[in-house]
Amino acid sequence: MGYFPFFAEISNKRVVIVGNGAVANRKKQALLPFGAEVAVIDRPYIPGDLEGADFVIAATDDREVNREIAALCRERGIPVNVVDDREQCTFLFPA
Repeated sequence: MGYFPFFAEISNKRVVIVGNGAVANRKKQALLPFGAEVAVIDRPYIPGDLEGADFVIAATDDREVNREIAALCRERGIPVNVVDDREQCTFLFPA
């Protein structure tokens, strides 16, 4: 993959973070100052959780769930970052 760094307007964009651990919380805190509408899913994930998402961060402690989320996002054309699994990401979100 050839990643190219660029900036995107995220104010008023719906960001879905699946997972509610320390990593998910850090991602949420990093996004809030930029005006994103952040929804944190802190219960078991269901595919409907991604409805209306402009981009998604998969940050559960279950690698298979994260991969399922990534696959569904790719299918729907939703940019996705999978914590600790670069191959599943369509964008990178530095730690």
